[in-house]
Amino acid sequence: MKIIHICSSAMSFRFFLREHLINLAREGRCVIAVCGEDDKEEASFFEAHDIRFIYIPIERKISLFSDLKSLLRLIFLFLKYRPDVVHTHTPKASLLGTLAGRITAVRKVFFHCHGLSFIRYNEITSNVGYFIERLPILFAHKTLAVSPSLASYLVKNNHSFGKHISVLGAGSICGVDMSLFSLPPRLPRESRLNEEPFVIGYLGRVNEDKGMSIFIAVIDRLRMLGLNVRGKVAGMIDGADSINFPYSIDYVGSVTREEAPDFLGSCNVFLFPSCREGFGMAAAEASAMELPVIAFDIVGIKDVVIDGETGFLVYPGDVDGMDERANLLFSSPELCLSLGRNGRKYILDNFSQEKVLGDFSDFYLKNI
Repeated sequence: MKIIHICSSAMSFRFFLREHLINLAREGRCVIAVCGEDDKEEASFFEAHDIRFIYIPIERKISLFSDLKSLLRLIFLFLKYRPDVVHTHTPKASLLGTLAGRITAVRKVFFHCHGLSFIRYNEITSNVGYFIERLPILFAHKTLAVSPSLASYLVKNNHSFGKHISVLGAGSICGVDMSLFSLPPRLPRESRLNEEPFVIGYLGRVNEDKGMSIFIAVIDRLRMLGLNVRGKVAGMIDGADSINFPYSIDYVGSVTREEAPDFLGSCNVFLFPSCREGFGMAAAEASAMELPVIAFDIVGIKDVVIDGETGFLVYPGDVDGMDERANLLFSSPELCLSLGRNGRKYILDNFSQEKVLGDFSDFYLKNI
């Protein structure tokens, strides 16, 4: 059986799909990774695991001429390799991939929706962009969403063209490696709470969609109350955004997946003020490290954070609410411990990498 996975970005393969593709190859399937970026690292990685890596340029923004060329290249590729399955990810790759799959009569075309770019605080920001982003649902034989709340949003708002949206297990695309994201023996959870200052952390892309200005505002407000609090941020700053971090926030730059647990292990609380998510992977990893999470009650986050049990969900955009929850956790070490322990158990039960990989394999067995 021949399976093609398509993404616009190499980063999506690197952080979300590597283990899935390796698992499929181990099960004896012929796997091809088609990427919109010519990434030598990903090409070498996949080739070392007997997975063919093919570069087809795919621009993220709408560009009729470039998009038509990419579509034609995908059509020729599918005609050459005759895949049994085309599984698409990321908006533009999914639009072109599902359309090319239908044109070439691929037996099974799957669209995996990782999130919605034109949603902010659960509200649509561009009707045209949002419509284009949903078109793969129309072309695909089956659509998957990375979280139950994302699937529900599409269906309840009549945005799924009358089609059913499936979710693998409890959600997530790759799950959390619970052996990697665990508290190291040298830093037990209790000792972290006795350290000074109280560190509020953030891990992920650094831009306004992820609420970085809100993160900075919360830290500043808490310090104005006289609390011994510092912010700590890790992640890549998006080129379009200029972020000026105040003295009260330590920006450590990008960290690898292997370095992320040590970063999270240096924090007391995880503050995640993102305005849009498909599935809050960073929040899930923080919970796996027994950090209480404070986030907005939006699509893709409400599946990861259980309000009052593993952290707090705040009304979207409510900065005062985030201040209050952070202040409460600063004043309540026992509550931090309780929420953190509940969080790790919740992630282990629902989103462990082992479980998600099994759900992915079961999906292929049932649908091919």
